[in-house]
Amino acid sequence: MSKAYWPLVALASSAVAAIALARHQRASVYSFHDKTVVITGGSRGLGLALARRLVAEGARVALLARDRDELERAQRDLIERGAVSPLIVRCDVRDE
Repeated sequence: MSKAYWPLVALASSAVAAIALARHQRASVYSFHDKTVVITGGSRGLGLALARRLVAEGARVALLARDRDELERAQRDLIERGAVSPLIVRCDVRDE
């Protein structure tokens, strides 16, 4: 896959997660309890908001982002909200 497509892959992943979360809010058929969710761009913005919601629903989260300091801040935030050992991974999804 060309490196030019990686930002689109990351955006599509976030969109799919947002849609799944929105559907879950309307009909509580699916449970995130004891599931692990990987969130690209999870250290701030929509990614962090999704992580907070998923933690509240009992999910374990793995956050991927480029900035180590922001990841560590997000990890502390999630721990304060009851997350159990949120995994943080410093990476750039555009870099194969």
